[in-house]
Amino acid sequence: MKRGVTLIELLISVAIISILASMTLPATRISVIRTREYELKRNLMVIREALDEFKREFEEAGEKKQGDEKVAYGDKTDNKEKKQEDKFIEIRDKMESGYPPTLETLVEYKYLRRVPSDPFSQEKSEGENSNWGIISYTENGGDVYDVYSKSSQTSLEGSRYSEW
Repeated sequence: MKRGVTLIELLISVAIISILASMTLPATRISVIRTREYELKRNLMVIREALDEFKREFEEAGEKKQGDEKVAYGDKTDNKEKKQEDKFIEIRDKMESGYPPTLETLVEYKYLRRVPSDPFSQEKSEGENSNWGIISYTENGGDVYDVYSKSSQTSLEGSRYSEW
């Protein structure tokens, strides 16, 4: 009696392994999509928090400038408060709403290290406002109030990524 694997045993083993592999592929694809969805949610949250922080500091700087009391930058106040007000002087005239004119402004003023990318966008540009859809506070569109994904794809939950 010879010891070894017959051709039939080998074919059955390959068939079983193929069936198991084909069952794991959809799960792997779903896992990749879930990871990209998590990245999209995280990127949207980071950008929105930076926009809120920019708006808050812009309003605080405006209140100090327009307040009844003159802010004295001497011994009583530190340079941090002066810098906070001064950093908006360059762009104050361009902004009616207090929101930044572009996403790159958030990078320029150190609210973001870089503009996060949209993991579902087909565009991979690094240009102005990169690959995000922009919602403006004003009708003329001169600022960035919010961002959304330009993707027309649907999430695993059934909602469109552009609605997040």
